[in-house]
Amino acid sequence: MSKIIREIKLIVADQPDFGAYIGSEELALDGSNTVSGQGHVIVVSYDPKFSLAMVHHQNGQPFSGKLSKLDINYSYLITDVKFADIQDDLQAANDAHQKTPEE
Repeated sequence: MSKIIREIKLIVADQPDFGAYIGSEELALDGSNTVSGQGHVIVVSYDPKFSLAMVHHQNGQPFSGKLSKLDINYSYLITDVKFADIQDDLQAANDAHQKTPEE
């Protein structure tokens, strides 16, 4: 299974925001079997009380996983993120970049 890095659109502290997904995609083995991808999401937040409860998917559902602080200012890592759980968030990030200035 190949590794990817893709932008993801999130809701952080009730505000639209972007992060990065690093991990693997879903892999279809045959017509009926699929291997679920898994990875991590990197989030930047300037809130000194940042917590996993402040991060939500585009549909408002809370993120699951484990939150840890990175050795980079204001950066956090959410581990054990399932690719299937973030597909809409990945699409939202892609859609945000596809819009023309008139939209």
